[in-house]
Amino acid sequence: MSYREPFYVFPRKLKSGKRIYYYQAYKQDGSLSYARSTGLDKIGAAKSYCRILFKKDRLIPEKLSKSFRFNNYFEYWWKWGPDHSKPTVCPYLTRRYLRGQKPSYAQAHISRLKFKKHILSYFSDTSIQAITTKDIEEWLDNLAYKKLSGKTQADILSLLRIMFKEARRLGDIEYNPVSDVIPPLKSKPKKRGILTTDETMRLFSTKEFESIWDNDIQAMSAFLLARDTAMRPGEIRAIQKKHIHIFDNGECKVDILQAVDHISHQIKETKTSATISGVPVRSDTAVILKKLYNQFNSDEDLLFSKDGVTHVSENYLKRRLYKALNAIGICEKERKERNITPYSFRNLAITRLRQQGVSDLAVRSLARHKTQIMTDGYTSFDDKETIDQIRNFYIVDYQVPGKDAI
Repeated sequence: MSYREPFYVFPRKLKSGKRIYYYQAYKQDGSLSYARSTGLDKIGAAKSYCRILFKKDRLIPEKLSKSFRFNNYFEYWWKWGPDHSKPTVCPYLTRRYLRGQKPSYAQAHISRLKFKKHILSYFSDTSIQAITTKDIEEWLDNLAYKKLSGKTQADILSLLRIMFKEARRLGDIEYNPVSDVIPPLKSKPKKRGILTTDETMRLFSTKEFESIWDNDIQAMSAFLLARDTAMRPGEIRAIQKKHIHIFDNGECKVDILQAVDHISHQIKETKTSATISGVPVRSDTAVILKKLYNQFNSDEDLLFSKDGVTHVSENYLKRRLYKALNAIGICEKERKERNITPYSFRNLAITRLRQQGVSDLAVRSLARHKTQIMTDGYTSFDDKETIDQIRNFYIVDYQVPGKDAI
């Protein structure tokens, strides 16, 4: 019976064109281990290298195999660190930050929660080198059995895809088992609703300010700003007195420069890092905003706060809005059916500006969207109002044809 080396050596051509020899060791059950590079370009030298490893019992190092267990290898993934301004724990996020990219603290926080609940608990101490596409498919089936939506499944799968893609890029696995997985079909998101023109006029009626908004000038100002400037709720809560410019002629302009992170609650860049200064607001908004402006002394004061230092919560504004909507006849059931949320006023601003003929480029610049598709997604034309506008636009003169007309 011929002797069999405890390893198998084979060449692999790199992208550079250079040929390097790799090896796989035979395990006790007869299967081959994950391929490792010898770093050598001669077969004889590669075999000698493997024999030395075998003598030292390091063909499949125990320490190395432990480090490739899923829960060890990905232990710190999506974990941010104590400093909310930059990632310092997750190697992937930290590397992106050091390369000049801008990972999101909020997104990392959400990703970490999904990772621990749906990914880490399933794969646990499985070797990342042993995980196959079939394993990923079975894991994904498990998510479906839990009645998670297609979008949620797709979002979690996306996290795992990034993780394995990075492991593959670093050479720790031979292929990405997620790359051939059939992705779940994302359910179509419910279209965010907006208020009609009549509802908007009623909601912001100064004559009914007391009954609709309970004299809460901050809440009313917040949604007036959103209606006029398409600001996100987090951007409104981060407005300081120095960002509001009031002129003698009554004109008012706003600078949109920062936002409140909804997880860390700290002031940060806007969602897309894009800023815009000198955005005009309507005259009725200017009047209300001036009253709020005059309540604070320092230019550094936050306008949407009780003391100029601590901004009001997102839930506070949400509760005030829903109460105001109920006051104008939009009950909770209708609000939910129409999907009216604080973000609806961003949609409203974008929709009304486009209806008024403002160029798509200008609207996209105001919304600070990276693509036109995103701006289109925030446009919600109401069928009845659209038909009425078309009817008013086309002036059709119906004439009865004469006897000679054909």
